[in-house]
Amino acid sequence: MQLPSFVPASRGARGLLARSVQELLYHHDFHVEIDSDFGEVTERKLIEFQITKGLAPTGIVDEPTFDALIKPISRATAPIAPHGRSLGEMVVAYAHQHLAEKPCEAIQDNTGPWVRLYMDGIDGSAQYWCAGFACSMYEQACETLGIQMPFPRTVSCDELAGNAKERGLFVSEPERQEGRAIPPGSLFLSRDSPTDWTHTGVVIGIDNAVVVSIDGNTNGQGGRNGGSVLKKSRNLLNKDFIL
Repeated sequence: MQLPSFVPASRGARGLLARSVQELLYHHDFHVEIDSDFGEVTERKLIEFQITKGLAPTGIVDEPTFDALIKPISRATAPIAPHGRSLGEMVVAYAHQHLAEKPCEAIQDNTGPWVRLYMDGIDGSAQYWCAGFACSMYEQACETLGIQMPFPRTVSCDELAGNAKERGLFVSEPERQEGRAIPPGSLFLSRDSPTDWTHTGVVIGIDNAVVVSIDGNTNGQGGRNGGSVLKKSRNLLNKDFIL
């Protein structure tokens, strides 16, 4: 994962630096037009934010202000003590920790600091980020346990499936129906065709015909291009899995 890095910002800044400040303010409910132009309105909203956080109301993004702006991301990515947990249990723990911070996109589709966190610093309308989120949970869990990722990090569901097949970690729908166990911390894959998977998430548990998961880039209806990280319940139809 690529964590936001501190760069001072103040009125007159433009481009990604200004947009990042505006997006972070937006996530704290200090809504300002995200136009990549750090002008008077952004400065005023930043001062309001600083006052609520007990910071000097300078209208400048200094290091304490930056730390306050990214506090939800810092909490989401904070290390969790293993306490004897398995890899799957650690993946679930990190997924819950991220969920608690309510990660979501900024105003535009597939954009914002949370998307860039999960997508190696990249965002934009074409950057579907469910696989990036899922791999980020594995990345944090493996780093905590001091082990290698069981499959390469990727932001592509199709690549996830292909890598899992190469490593013997892929469980097809018929194999699951025949009784193959899917432990918590596995990943589900929504299958559109035998060679195309369009969504993924972290399995929390399977109960009869329902898989409970935490996944990114979804919505209240369980869509594959929503704006948030949510805990969802889905049927098992057209679902494959990665152990």
